[in-house]
Amino acid sequence: MHRGPIVLPLALIAGGVVLLLSNLGYLDVDVPDLIRRFWPLLLVALGLEIILGATRARRSGSNAAPETLTHELGGATGAEIRLAFGAGHLLVGAGAPEILLGGTFEGGVRARRGGPGEVELRPDPDTTWGGAWRGRPARWDARGHTGRASSDAHLIGSA
Repeated sequence: MHRGPIVLPLALIAGGVVLLLSNLGYLDVDVPDLIRRFWPLLLVALGLEIILGATRARRSGSNAAPETLTHELGGATGAEIRLAFGAGHLLVGAGAPEILLGGTFEGGVRARRGGPGEVELRPDPDTTWGGAWRGRPARWDARGHTGRASSDAHLIGSA
């Protein structure tokens, strides 16, 4: 089960409720003064989210050992592989002809299959904050399809 960030979204919801109640006349609040005085709470919420994300990652063990994934080609006549990778170490190489994408992924990974012969990998948001901020960047060793099917590979990078 995916458990994403919780503190910052709850802070934004609470702020939105206060602003809505003020606009509807249920609260007598000076909104500009409220924002001027309490905007640092967003920084506190962001800091808590980073700390809690690191705690969740440590508790789940997702940063402790690499995760091994294998996605078979499954008879598809074409292959499309998308890797959305941020900061860290990325090694991309050739794999077995019958394998669409495989490898070891340390630091958290989310895989999403599209149609036949399609796969996309992204960093797992539950562990990305915890790994990168504690000085342990992601390490992905991805091996892509090298068989007879036509192949497209896309690398989406950001840091």
